Amino acid sequence: MQQCRVRGVRSVELAVTNLEEAGRFYESVWGLRPVDARAGVRLYRGTAAYHHIVGLHQGTRPGLVRIVLDVADRDGVDALHHAISAAGGPVTTPARLVADGGGYGFGCRDPDGRNLAFVAGGDWKSNMNPNSLVRLAGCRVKPSLATAKAGERYQFERQGYFVRDPDATAERPVFNRTVGLRDTFAKEVGGRPA
Repeated sequence: MQQCRVRGVRSVELAVTNLEEAGRFYESVWGLRPVDARAGVRLYRGTAAYHHIVGLHQGTRPGLVRIVLDVADRDGVDALHHAISAAGGPVTTPARLVADGGGYGFGCRDPDGRNLAFVAGGDWKSNMNPNSLVRLAGCRVKPSLATAKAGERYQFERQGYFVRDPDATAERPVFNRTVGLRDTFAKEVGGRPA
């Protein structure tokens, strides 16, 4: 008999017909806290370390979108992947997950067609780069950037590519770096990077 690798349920993703009403229910009745909201999706956190335990997705009828199961470690994920693949089930390749809590895992369908995911590691902090929040004060940008729209992309010389933050204002512009530039010249001549 194979060893059980699943430790518990990490999150349940549900299709709902009224996203606002369902959200109020999970907040006021269950006491869950909203952790993310984007077009047609709301995620709610409980008291565990998981990024979220309930995900609501706008749909035309109520239903189950996905069950995400918690696995102790990468070896457990790989063993489950091997077992499900050997049984002939359709599976995705195990990979590092960067969205909604991160971790390492894969997805599959059970014999009745339900969407399942097996994930190890990760929580809402797991995929954060420790250097991801670097605030630079006193930077100079062209005045035209004060009226830039959220989501617009720009290249800042010798720094990289940036996107306008949705919370930025004309008085307090905020740009988030999406891609940094490498300074190969400094490496070649032994200077300091720009």
